[in-house]
Amino acid sequence: MAKKKDWIPNSYELFAPFLNNFNTRATTNVLAWKLNAGSVTTLGTETTDFNTYYAISVEKKTRSSNDVANTKRAYKLAKGTLRGIGIGQMKTNLSMTNEQRTLCGVVNNSGTHTGSPVANVSPTIQFTHTGTLGGWIIFLNPQNALGGKPVGQNGYYVSFGFYAPGAAVPAEAECTQVLIFTKQAGGVIFAPGSMSKSFVGYARYKNTRDELGGVATQFFGTVS
Repeated sequence: MAKKKDWIPNSYELFAPFLNNFNTRATTNVLAWKLNAGSVTTLGTETTDFNTYYAISVEKKTRSSNDVANTKRAYKLAKGTLRGIGIGQMKTNLSMTNEQRTLCGVVNNSGTHTGSPVANVSPTIQFTHTGTLGGWIIFLNPQNALGGKPVGQNGYYVSFGFYAPGAAVPAEAECTQVLIFTKQAGGVIFAPGSMSKSFVGYARYKNTRDELGGVATQFFGTVS
């Protein structure tokens, strides 16, 4: 049987424009396509690293063996993250069209199966403090006020934004701390720099394809 061709280019020369196109489109549409903001941010950093090292290593007369090694490492990291987003978050993403996937370089799903749904509800949150800079979150299913998750959901995506008391509340896109939970309850540790600040949290479901729910639960507190 013939080996199936990889949808991601293997040569640095072809990979560079492919990566930059993918990164630009993912970054621009991270909210509209309900992509995982953390993984898209990681890809952005890895894209910059690859571009930097590749520009150096392509100069055969001046590059060193260390430059070549750095490029190889950056290529592997960026390629792995790109593949994870493309397969895990884009391939069967109901918030994307086939044309948008094609423009990103992602092969469209065959349509022979039904993917897990994007949640149209968000978890009910119970937050309690657990000592200095600590907190504990319990997630409840709003459909029955008990544990468990809606069909097709396998986790919770929670982002935190911090602000001085009385200041404007950060929007979800402005949040600086992101945590992902798979169990009904989990701990939170805030950074020392957030001590005495107010916080806003946004909690969404995450389905089995790593797609975020369409709505978020907003909750508030103070870091102490």
